[in-house]
Parts: sequence; C-alpha cells; structure tokens
Amino acid sequence: MLKHKQLTTIKRRKFIYQSLLGLGLGALVLKTWDLQVLRFDRLYSLSSNNRIKIRLVPAPRGSIYDRTGLLLVTNSPIYNVTIDLEDVEDLTALLKKITPILKDDLADLRLKVKKGAKRSPFPILLETDIGFKEASFFQVFQEDFPGIAVESAFKRNYLFKDKMSHLLGFINWADQKTLAQAPTNKLASYRKIGRSGVESTFNDVLVGRDGVIQNEVTSKGLPIRVLDEDLPIPGGDVYLTINSKLQSFIYDKMPGKGSVVVMNANTSEIISMVSKPGFDPHIYVDGISKNKWQALSKDPDHSLIDRCLQGVYSPGSTFKMLIALAGLETGLVNSDTHFNCPGFFRKNRQVFHCWKRSGHGPMDMKNAIAQSCNVYFYHLARKLGISNIVKFARLFGFGYKTNINLPHEVSGLLPSPKWKLTTLKQRWLPGETINLGIGQGYLGTTPLQLINYINIIINNGAVKRPMIIKKIVFHNDKDKLKTDESTPQESSLESKASSISIADHNLELIKEGMYLCVNSKKGTGRAAKSELLDIYGKTGTTQVISSKTKRRIIKETGELAKKFHNHAWFVGYVPNSELLPTKQAYSIVVMLENADKSAYAAKFAKQVMEFYAQQNN
Repeated sequence: MLKHKQLTTIKRRKFIYQSLLGLGLGALVLKTWDLQVLRFDRLYSLSSNNRIKIRLVPAPRGSIYDRTGLLLVTNSPIYNVTIDLEDVEDLTALLKKITPILKDDLADLRLKVKKGAKRSPFPILLETDIGFKEASFFQVFQEDFPGIAVESAFKRNYLFKDKMSHLLGFINWADQKTLAQAPTNKLASYRKIGRSGVESTFNDVLVGRDGVIQNEVTSKGLPIRVLDEDLPIPGGDVYLTINSKLQSFIYDKMPGKGSVVVMNANTSEIISMVSKPGFDPHIYVDGISKNKWQALSKDPDHSLIDRCLQGVYSPGSTFKMLIALAGLETGLVNSDTHFNCPGFFRKNRQVFHCWKRSGHGPMDMKNAIAQSCNVYFYHLARKLGISNIVKFARLFGFGYKTNINLPHEVSGLLPSPKWKLTTLKQRWLPGETINLGIGQGYLGTTPLQLINYINIIINNGAVKRPMIIKKIVFHNDKDKLKTDESTPQESSLESKASSISIADHNLELIKEGMYLCVNSKKGTGRAAKSELLDIYGKTGTTQVISSKTKRRIIKETGELAKKFHNHAWFVGYVPNSELLPTKQAYSIVVMLENADKSAYAAKFAKQVMEFYAQQNN
C-alpha cells in the first residue's frame, strides 16, 4: 500500500496537471470568444474583402513601316475607363455617379455595359481616350467608384490616313467567335483585330503576347500590392515594300478617282498602290455607328472599295499585246504580217469600227500596237478564235487572283463560251470573239492583274507573285530582337516564280511596239514621253456605256454626264535605268475613272515615274 506521503505527492501532481489543462482550455475558449464574438466583424471583413485578382495586360500592337523605315502606323498612349461588374453592388447608382465625369448619356453607358458583357469576360470598356484630368480624378478617388478602373492603353494611329487606307486597313473590336479562337497567351491583345489590308493579313504577327499582373485587392477591386508581374511582349513590326513619298505624291496629284500601282518588275515588290478616294481608318478603331456605316456604304464615290484589288474594268486596248503574243506564238502571224485598216471591219452583217474612223491603212504588228489599230486586232482575233484567246489569257493571269498578301482580292472575269452558257444561258457569238480582240465585252480585270501581265512581258515569261512585305521583325521580353539562332531575327516573304514559255524574239517585238506607242509621233501614248526616262507603254479606254446609249443621252439631255465618260488606262514600264533604285525595271498601271481620254492616264504615268526617279537622285 502507498504511504500517506506518496499519495499526497500524486494528488498534488494531478492538481497541477489539471490546472494546466484547465488554463489551456480556458485560454483556447477565451481566444475563440475573442475571434468569433469580439472581433468577428473586423476579421470577417478582412477575410472576405482581401483576395487575389489576376489581370491580363494587352500588348502594344506592332508598328508598320515603309521600305525606308518611315513610320506608317503606330500606337499613341491613352487612358481608358473600364468597369468590372464583379466589384459592383449597385450598377445604376454607379453609372449615374460617373455620367457627368465622362460627359456621357446614362442610356449610352447602360448599352455599353450590356454589349460589353456579351462581348468578352474582360472588364467592360466604358470610355476610351479620356483626358488626363478625368483619369487623375478616378485614380485619386478610387474608393468612391467600386468596380471602375483607369487603364493605360494604346490607340492605333494611322499617320497617312486616306492615302494608305485600303493598303493598311484598320482594326476594330473582335467578336465572340474570334475571341474564342484566339491563342491563350493573346486573349487580351485580341480584343481588337485587323479587319482589312495589312492589319488583317498580318494580324497574328502584329498582335503581341499578353502580360499578366497578379494583385492583392480589396472587395472594391482596389489594388493593395502586386504579387507577381509578367510584362507583355509587343507585336512584331511589319516593314512594307511601299515608298511612302511616292504613295503620297500619287494620291495628292491624281486627277479624280482611280488607282495606280507601281512595281519593281524584276523583284515583284510593290512600290506604291493607291486607290482614290480613300477613307480615314480612325473612324473604325473604336466602332462606327450604324448610320455612319450606312452613309459610307452608299457613298457614290465608293471610297471603301480598293480599286487596285477589287475594281474590275474592261482592259480595253491594253489587252492587245496579249492578242499579239497569242498570234505570234501560234504562228498565225509574224512581224511582217499586214492587215489593211479602212476604219472598220465587217463580219457578215456586223460592222466593227476602228477608233480612227478614216483608217490607218496597211499596218504591221509593231505599228498596230503603237497606234492601237482596232482593225488589225479584229483580224487577228478572228484568226485565233476564242479557244486560243482564253488559253493565252489564262497563262497571263486573267481570270485568276494574283495571290498578293492582302485580303478581298477579286479574280476579275475571263469570259468563254462555257462561262456564257452556264452563267447567262446563252451561246457564244462570233462577234464577241472579235470584240475581245480589243479587250472589250465581258472581259474584266483589276489594275493589279493588269500590271502583273505586263511584268510577265518585261521578265520574258517569268511569273511572280506581287510582294507587299519587305520583312517582319519580332521582339523578345526585353523589347529587343531575338538572338536565338533557332528563331530568325527577321522574316522575309519571298515571291514564288514560275514561267511561261514564250519566244524571246516575240517578246522583243511586243516591247518594240510599246516603245513606239510612247515615243513615236503617231503613238497613242506619246503623252507619256519623257526627256528623263525611256518609257514603254500602252494606252486603253474602257466604255462605261455603249456608243448608242451615249448618243441617246446626248440627244435627250444635250450633254453626257461625267459618270458616263470612258475610263482611261495606261500600262507601261521603264527598263533598267541608272536613275531608278537598284537600277532595275519598274512597271506602272494607271486607271483614271471617267477621264475620257487615255492621254490623261499616260501623262500622269510620266509624272509619277519622273517623280520617283528624281527623288532618288
């Protein structure tokens, strides 16, 4: 049995243990009371109000430059106001509060919120490009505007506006379908995408990689501190083959509506591509109202149409070189073959007139090209037949897109008996073949197709795809060029070439005819003759309405409205010249709508080529 002293010791230790346990439990109870009762409201607020928010930061869109490194399209820093509905308790009250600051209508703000909520999961843009004063006000009084944030952003700035509007294109808001297909690391930067021109074709190059900021924020969305940050990577910079000085000169000096394309015929680089009238790309960047869009769509001058790629016209007499080549290559004619021109050509009961009603007399091929004798080519078209004409026209690209790196190019129209039967449910008539010999009838071509056809002649049968991009430069995280050998610093887009087999002596004969067209006294293109450069070329006119209809209108109204005047063509080139860059050959096509006389197009072509030569010397 335990002694009394031992029992006392055990009891004392038990008491100590129980006391310590009791004190611990008591402290725990008191702490629980403090946390759950006394400090409940404060701690609950802290635990629910502070959270982590990840924000995607859009990358600056890549810039666009001309061939000399001159800036064409860039980004200007601006402030935007956004709203995050997750942080808003009373939307109506908040919108009423910010309406006078943004100087906007409450109904308009509601509509922006409604549309923005459908567009994407990002904070909704309420106002773009606000002033520094308004931006500062929102930032100073952040706590009074829960859910409202001011973000630093970039606005697309088109430095040449209408002068390059069709070529460069514009950006606009992406729809839900586009956003759903966007790369995961470009979601925020994809909110605005290219809609036409270079902006569209090279959108994935120009769009940079999103940055990511991880913030600890309050329940009102106010940032407490930055936990982590990954800076955005700017989009790639695109360098065009365009010479901006030449582009501006052409647009400013072009008489009326039309288009001009200038190319380095040897490399197929486009030096200038002008469609006039143009438009201001800035009107699309932040969205365009329905009324304004409808007004632009109904513009009688069709300023939204890129005439270089989408304007389809009859080529007129510029098509005669192809008819001549087809005749030479098939052996139906040669350089000495003559046809007499009395001023008309008769086929059964049909009479086809020459532009020179008194006639040219006996004509060989060179002079028929130079003086644009219709009767010579009526005879030749009848000999060739529609099958041969269509065969050679296809070889030279008529009826096909050139596949330039720009959107919305059309293929023009190369008619044939099969096409007419399928489309119009009518048979092909012999007179249509004869009319096709001078580039009239259903035949339709774009200015870009026409200059491509001339380049094939210049390059002795080589077929090259037109180039608009000189190079593309990408950036790394530190906004420097990549140095990793596995990823090239610059990306070039080269022209793919094929070839048409054409006898050199036949091509030289065509070129001699084009030289005489500009440089002989009787040449129809003598308005293009230059004391500075050797210019070769061919004129053409395209009827807007038939001669019969013209006579009727003049009889009824006393005059012919400008819109019914003929379109004027000039297509030509300057062979390798010491005065031109890289001493290579340069080609040009000029289309002046309703100019009536091809001499105007020839004269303007001379002005363009002389300006380009002079600015390089």
